[in-house]
Order: sequence, then C-alpha cells, then structure tokens
Amino acid sequence: MFAWVGEVILRGGLPYRDAWEMKGPLCYYVYAFVIALFGSNDVGIRIFDLAPTLAACWLIFSLVQRLSHANRLGGHCAVIYFLLTYYGCGFPSTAQPDGWAGIIVLAVVVLVTGIKAPSAGKMMAVGALLAIAALLKPTFLLFLIIPIVALVARTKENVLLAVISLMLGFVIPVGAALFYFYSHGAMHDLIETNRFLAITYSGFAEANPLLRIRDFIAVLPHLALLVPMLFAPFGIRQMVRDGYRSESIVVGAWLALTLALVLIQGRFWVYQWLPAVIALSVGSGLAIGAIFQRLGPLRDRRGWRRAIGVVAMAALLLPSAGRAVYKSYEWPIYMAGGETRQRYLEHVSVLGNGWNSSTFLAIADYIRGHSQPEDRVLCWGIDPLVNFYAGRLAPSRFGYSYPIAVPGLMREGYRRIFLREIADTPPRYIVIDARQTWELINQPGLVSLQAFPQFAAFIRDGYVQEKMFGDYQVWVRTSAAVQTSTDDGSRGR
Repeated sequence: MFAWVGEVILRGGLPYRDAWEMKGPLCYYVYAFVIALFGSNDVGIRIFDLAPTLAACWLIFSLVQRLSHANRLGGHCAVIYFLLTYYGCGFPSTAQPDGWAGIIVLAVVVLVTGIKAPSAGKMMAVGALLAIAALLKPTFLLFLIIPIVALVARTKENVLLAVISLMLGFVIPVGAALFYFYSHGAMHDLIETNRFLAITYSGFAEANPLLRIRDFIAVLPHLALLVPMLFAPFGIRQMVRDGYRSESIVVGAWLALTLALVLIQGRFWVYQWLPAVIALSVGSGLAIGAIFQRLGPLRDRRGWRRAIGVVAMAALLLPSAGRAVYKSYEWPIYMAGGETRQRYLEHVSVLGNGWNSSTFLAIADYIRGHSQPEDRVLCWGIDPLVNFYAGRLAPSRFGYSYPIAVPGLMREGYRRIFLREIADTPPRYIVIDARQTWELINQPGLVSLQAFPQFAAFIRDGYVQEKMFGDYQVWVRTSAAVQTSTDDGSRGR
C-alpha cells in the first residue's frame, strides 16, 4: 500500500487525492524516496529500514547507559531484545511508520532526559521531531505529553517559554505540510480520509473497553511481551533508587503512552506494538542491569546467584529469539540455493486468509506482458500490490477496495467518486480477489462485489474473464467496450 502510493507520488500525484490511504503523508514520501533511489522492488525499503533500526540500537544502548550508571550489560540486553523482537514480528511489521515514529519518540526521550536547562532551541528541536513522528502517523500527537512531563518533572524555570518553543517547533513542520496539501487542492481529501479513519476504521465509539483490555492482555504472550512487561516497572523503580527520579517519571510516562496508543488503536496489529517494544527494551535492559548489580561482582557470585541472572536473561531473550528464528529460518536456506525463489515466497510471505506475494508476482508478470505502460489496472481487493509489481497505475484513487466495500457512513460517497473515476478512465484489466475472506472486512470478495451492484454491472457489461491465478480472477476489457468508449469520445469532441 505504501509503495503503491509512493509510485503515484513519483508520477505526479498526491496522497489522499490521487491514492487513498490512511497513514500520515510523510510515510508515503519516504517510500517514494526509496523507490526513486533503489527502484520498484521489495529490497530497497528493507535496506533503508536498516538505518532507523541501527539508530534505535544506538539510542537504546545510550539511554540505558545514561540511566543506570553506565551498566553495559543492561544496555546490551536491551539492544538484543529489541532486535530479536523487531525481526521476530515478521517482515510485514518492518519498514512501518509505527516503528519509525517510535524510534523518533525514543530520540525525544533521549533528548529530554539529557536536558539540564530547557533552552528554546532544544525544545524546538524536540517539537520538530514529534512533528515528524505525527506526519508519519497522526496518532503520535499523543507523545507531545512526554516533553511536557519532562519539563514539569525536572525544572520549574522557564517552563512557559519551553512549552511555547516546543509547540512552535511542532507547528511549523505540520503547518507547512498542511499548506502544501491545501495549495495543491488535496486538503479536503486529507480531511475526509481522517474522518473515515475516525468514524469507520477505528470503531472507537462502539468499542467495549473491557473487551479491548482482554484482547490487549491476550496478545502479550503471543508477541513475547509478557516478561518485559513485568521487568520494565522493576527497571524504572531501580532508576529511582539510583537517583534518576525525574528521568524515571519520563520513562514511565513514555511506556504508559506507548501502551495507551496500542489500546486506543484497538486492532492490535503486530506493528502497532513496536513503539511499546522500544520502551519495553529500555525498561527491561534497566531491570537486567539492576538484577546483576544486586547479585554483586561476578567473582563473588555463588552458583545460585549466577543462575538467577542467567534465568532472568533467558526469560527476557529466549521467547523473542524463538520468534525471530521461526520467522527467518528459511532465509539462509534460500540464500544458499537450497530453495527456489517462488517456493521461498510461498512460505515466507504467506499471511492469513491465503494472501501470498508469489501470486501477485505471477499476475503482475501476466499483465505486464499483455498491456501497455499507460494502461490502467484496477484491483477489487484489499491490496494494490499488482499495480506496484506491474508498474501500472490504478484508474481510481481507490487502489484497494476497503473504503468502498466496508459498511459505514462514508461508503456511498466514496462509491460515487470511484464510479466516476473508473468511467473517466476505464481500466484495461480488473483483478478480482475472490478469496473466501478479506482482511479487515471479514467477508468474501465476491459477496462484497455483489453488494456493489453498479460496479458489478460495470464489469459484466464491459469485461470478460481471461485468466485465473489461485483465488484471483483477471478480467480484460472487451473490444466492444473499447470501441464504444472511442465512439463516445469522438462524439464528445
């Protein structure tokens, strides 16, 4: 989805207006930059993602060192836990704006815990960093609370000036981004997308708080987060013992906000936990450092004391290590030539409900060989990956069908826009995802299609099924429909 929007940007379009998606705008411009740098492939964004990941490792280690009297063991454990958990979450959860924004928030925590006097310049820098996080994903507005907590906890001097500087640093980048969309006629589309996010996608108003808390707790052992959740408060408590009282308030608020963000979003996708994983890595690293500190010098430890330390480290690291091995064990086999690329993709990229990137590659290869670069391709499905792999634009801003298929107050309006756009630019190919269950909608694709009779009629009257790839139907526009469109265009001229 992000790569598809990035390609639309590189072809002169804008997010929301020309490519409907729900994250913050900066996410798509990062993808556009990576595609321009590395080309339209799967590898570039993984290479790019190494930079913020390595930055996170350095920041985590530095923060644990600072808040534990330079306990290197705790810092190393924190970094190892972060890496194992990050890659143990699986490839769909890497290169996500949630992870990048979480790393930016980590940088903010490093800055505010190191500020002795809240100068205007430093607070503006903090505000600008938080603006970048919010432009990646607007829900990160929540973390403006962190520098305010730090100011209140550390000093009573110049607080008003510091808060003004903080807000100024935040407002300038956000305001510039909003002005850019306004000046290019896309502000209305941006607002409408966020309105959809609030009233249809999130379902926050209808959510049962008790059920959300139950689901929240149920995810913890699945993602190997239960032990870190138990360790982190101990690590924060140790900060107070070591004299880092104000810093402990900031770290505690940071951890609480990351968990609150997961609860607010409510869907508990794995990538939504990444900001919490970063905070938990710091808290757990502090806890491990404190445990070994209390056990005394290594040469003085008896057998049972050594066992306590080893058990604590194993409890923290082994569950995440197991997930990381399970998610990536096929990669070295594939790289060594022990498995074909198609077989590797069939295994490693498979998600729930039959989604598999090898199928999309096959469809894209077929379409690329039977169409021209200027031809449009429409996907009635939950993923615009065919457009990205085939290098073909969609005929509508709705490159995937979620907003025009899911019930809600905005569906009819979006359907009118969709029908107008595909009538203006009829696609050469329509790919229909006919799986029994679509993600997010939890309904078969053909059932959703029949619930949209105007679009079903558009396909029936102008297209014939040409191929079948697994559960995906490929329909091509008939020559009669092309001729009718040409005649109508001629009469219009």
